[in-house]
Amino acid sequence: MPRQRVNLSDVTLTAVAIIDRHSLDALTLSAVAAELGIRPSALYTYFDSLDALRHAVAVQATVNLTDDLRNAAVGQSGDNAVIALAHTYRSFAVAHPGQYAATLAPPAQPGDAMARAASDLIDVFARVIANYGHRGDDAIHAARAARSAIHGFVALEAGQGFHSPADRDASFDHLVMTVITGLQ
Repeated sequence: MPRQRVNLSDVTLTAVAIIDRHSLDALTLSAVAAELGIRPSALYTYFDSLDALRHAVAVQATVNLTDDLRNAAVGQSGDNAVIALAHTYRSFAVAHPGQYAATLAPPAQPGDAMARAASDLIDVFARVIANYGHRGDDAIHAARAARSAIHGFVALEAGQGFHSPADRDASFDHLVMTVITGLQ
């Protein structure tokens, strides 16, 4: 059988697909190699460890979420931009649970690719929040608060943490309006 030719992008995108289908915990070098039709040892051309692969996946997942958020905010301003960000954030977490979990990974070291990707993610929030008059560090604090509120809801929802029969979509809309009120 001829050898498969793969590149760094193939490996990373395959790993992202695995975590979306299964979970972040299901990511192994063997699983990626099997899906690519190569030997696990061939992956060491690109990554020196599973942790390095997980780091690359976390960066890619964060870039993917950031791109989705940026696209949702284009052409929007004020309340509509916050609503678009919040719903896109929640939709990403539901559609890509493995990637979403990966976006929460810490940087391996200050200033690395994950730190830059996480900074870009907060920057999207901060730019939208600037429409409410928040600038500089205040915009960063407000962006972190907004993301934290949305993440809290998403995490509770994913973990089956809502047991009341009340409509979760209505609860999410209420949360978003509470965030907007806080930004004003």
